[in-house]
Amino acid sequence: MSLLRVEDVHIAYGKVEAVFGVSLVAERGGITTIIGPNGAGKTTLLASLAGLHPVSTGRVIFDGADISDTATEARLELGLVLVPEKRELFPEMSVEDNLQLGAYHRRWSGARALRDSLDNVYALFPRLKERRKQTAETLSGGERQMLALGRALMSKPRLLLLDEPSLGLAPIVTKHIFEIISNLSSDDVSIVLVEQNARAALAVARHGYVIEQGRIALEGRASELAADPKVARTYLGRN
Repeated sequence: MSLLRVEDVHIAYGKVEAVFGVSLVAERGGITTIIGPNGAGKTTLLASLAGLHPVSTGRVIFDGADISDTATEARLELGLVLVPEKRELFPEMSVEDNLQLGAYHRRWSGARALRDSLDNVYALFPRLKERRKQTAETLSGGERQMLALGRALMSKPRLLLLDEPSLGLAPIVTKHIFEIISNLSSDDVSIVLVEQNARAALAVARHGYVIEQGRIALEGRASELAADPKVARTYLGRN
């Protein structure tokens, strides 16, 4: 059963159209990946799903409700949470303060509930607990990505929108981050993953879409896309 349904969405910057008639589905409890080259419209699409850029035409359906015109803050309240490509941390604030900001819209939940959320994040990311008093600017690239993911989890997401989580990370760190992403997917948390590392993305995803020049070029089960000759040649470096 789908949690997110995108129907014939067009997105433009002024008169310049960036996304052309994209339709896709993200199922509950799974990882759906969107791969493609730079400039294909992946980040633009994700930003629109989060409410950061308006949809020109088409519909975005979340848990059965049309949220095409819903504000970003309201989408966050519904459980639709973006982890942006640049992570957007507060560098001079501590790790723990950054995490607590992720739960800002839940501040009425009570101290016990917020403490439980923080403990859950620290259990998932022990390194963040070790560095909880350090400022975010002192963290490594992999630790910053963990912090960005942890902050998103503090908001109790139902759908995580992950934009290029492996960007700028060493291969061994990328492997660790994708192991974490794979473990995050559950009945309670679904994931839409935009990623240039097609090999890693297709390895953890259930379903995938290839977007090229703002249009869906291919879609199918992730394992089938990984075996597709065009995908293998273009995105996986296999002949």
